Amino acid sequence: MKVKKMPVFAMILVLTAALLTGCGKAESWAYNFDETKEILRLNSDGTAVYQAKVFVDGIQKTEERKYTSYKKDDSYLTLSGSDGELKMRCKTTDDGIVLYEKSTYVYTPREGYERGDGIVGVWTNTGTDRLFYEFSDKGNFMEDGVFVGDYFLDGEPGSIRLDYYDDLPDTILYYTIEGDEMTVEYPWELVPTK
Repeated sequence: MKVKKMPVFAMILVLTAALLTGCGKAESWAYNFDETKEILRLNSDGTAVYQAKVFVDGIQKTEERKYTSYKKDDSYLTLSGSDGELKMRCKTTDDGIVLYEKSTYVYTPREGYERGDGIVGVWTNTGTDRLFYEFSDKGNFMEDGVFVGDYFLDGEPGSIRLDYYDDLPDTILYYTIEGDEMTVEYPWELVPTK
């Protein structure tokens, strides 16, 4: 009788350990406008997979990138791997997380604008000229030639609040400028993948 109890007891221990560790369960995240398409997976073994936005011949595509480790806290998600480190702002919400994805823009000379130290002027995405920001000295902006509104620099240093005229929520993005290059961290709402 003792021989039969030992395998059963061992099986119970293995199943309990699997349940407590989540059975290898991953956090799977998708954009809130396409909840079935996973863009970020944080695995229980500490690895991660991220669908990075890349441009090929001016067309935006996604490229799967695998990372050997990740660290997530209240402010940032850091993905690390053989290609280096990707650090993105990350905030928890009631519905999921907000992930701030980085894009690079370059100052584009246009009539009516002179290059100053601030954000005033036209900034074109380095991957495609169809994506751009135009910030006027009067506090107005245009995004990608479609979305317009007012912008405000009175919040957290290095942040811009975009107040859209359309029925879109206000957006706070973060930016840094080095010479004629601006890095923008734009917020995307992520929800659990369905």
